[in-house]
Parts: sequence; structure tokens; C-alpha cells
Amino acid sequence: MPLDYDLVKAWPIADMRQRFDVRDTMLYNLGVGAGIPDEDGHVDLRFVWERRLVPVPTMAAVLGEGASWMLDPATTISAGNMVHAEQSVTWHAPLPASGEVIARTAVEEIYDKGADRGAILVTRRTLHEADGDRTLATIRGSVFLREDGGFGGSAIAPKPAFPAPSRPPDRRIAMPTRPEQALIYRLSGDYYPLHVDPEFARRIGFDGTILHGLATYGFAARAIIALAAEGDPERLAQLDVRFSAPVYPGETLEFDLWQVDRSTVAFVCRAGNRVALSNGLAKIRAS
Repeated sequence: MPLDYDLVKAWPIADMRQRFDVRDTMLYNLGVGAGIPDEDGHVDLRFVWERRLVPVPTMAAVLGEGASWMLDPATTISAGNMVHAEQSVTWHAPLPASGEVIARTAVEEIYDKGADRGAILVTRRTLHEADGDRTLATIRGSVFLREDGGFGGSAIAPKPAFPAPSRPPDRRIAMPTRPEQALIYRLSGDYYPLHVDPEFARRIGFDGTILHGLATYGFAARAIIALAAEGDPERLAQLDVRFSAPVYPGETLEFDLWQVDRSTVAFVCRAGNRVALSNGLAKIRAS
């Protein structure tokens, strides 16, 4: 049964209210590697200690996510064979270490790549403070629906976000992941079996369980903050990536960064000989 474009495009996604505390924030930060010592054996205690805690800003991408609606068979989405394709977050205000938020999500578009090529589903979510309704972030994400192409929709997809310059990178950083990284990260709310069940992962074409794309995305935020924002998480204004290849827990992530102008950084992330994140774009606020 093909995907029903009109049904999915208008799918009513309920607003989601979520309360989070410092324990949730510390757990998210650990899931994106904040507790792993750097090359000098240093751990940034701001990300792991409640006395001075700040969230890795990409925590906005998991608050109020509500992605489980795609698993509802009534949507006509083939939920057993989908992977994250792209992610973008724009921050409008600093994310607190604890609080309560309201997320409002809608399907922006669904692109048809063809009967044998799948489809791309794009969502837009705004994250608001529950008290006062100030907008904290705008989150756009796209999911590659491997089995849902050929429904007769538009084949015009968004252009690549931001190709990396051809010159050598200006800065480089390596960040190890732990063998249990996906098991830690999933405790922030993404329980898709691809990240915990090796048999499920092999059944849909992977060599084993893979790290969540959004976990790698969080590592990217930490790399950008360290190398381009003088260690200040609040200076990260926007972060866009394309998920190009899987990352297996325990691999080391290597980030190459290019300073395009005073506020713009291009980057790629490699895991082994694979480009895991491409079209990386970060916007940095002035200090």
C-alpha cells in the first residue's frame, strides 16, 4: 500500500508538553559524549555537574520530539525501514538546564524520489517555554522513508545545505565515542530498535546497531562550540547537517571545520573512511 500523501501531510500532531530537570540534561549531555575526556584528559564539568550545568544546545532537538507518530500504521508510513536524513536547529534563546517546554510540530512536505528510491518527509517543530511561551528554537528534520516512494508526489527536494570548501580545513578535532554510546543516548527518548537490536539492524541493511544521527549531531555541536565559539554554548545560533553514512558506537569522529566568514562555519564529520555528516553549516553569534 503506497504512502497516502494527503493523509500524512495533514496528519494532526498534538502539541507536546515536556518537563525536564538537571538529571535529564546531564543524561543527554553524556549521550552526546560530554563525559568523555579530551586529548588532554579534560572533561568540561559544565556539561556533567549539576552545580554549573548547561545543556549541549542540541538537546533542543529531542525535547518535545514526539517522533512516535510515524510508527502509527494508520499514517501509511513504512515505519520499519526509515532513517534520519537531515537536521537543522535555529536557537532563538538559550536553552535552560531545567524547565518545561511546549513543542508544536507539523509536516512541512513529503518528497517522492520514485518507486524504488523512497521518499523524504520534512517536519518543522517550534519549541516554546511553557511559562510565557517564548520561542526557544525552531527544529527542522527530514526522514528518509526507504520503502515509501512512488506515491505520485513532487520529486523536487531541498538543495544541499552547504557543501564544504575544497581547500584544507582551518581546524580539526577528533572525538571518540563509547561502545555503549547508543545505549546511553537512547535514554533521552529515541527507542528505535535500529540502535539497540543487532538483528533488526542487519535486517534493514546495516552491519550492526548504529549510533543515532542526533547523537552524532550533538557531538558536532560540541566540536563547533569548542573550536569556533570559544567554548560558549550560547553563541551557537544555527546548526545544519545531512546524515550521509552510519556511525558505529565506539568509532572516533573526526571533524574538519572551515571558517567561511565571521559568523559562518562549514564542517564535515568522518567516521573511519566514511563521511558521516556532510553539508555541515553552523552560525555563530558574536561574543
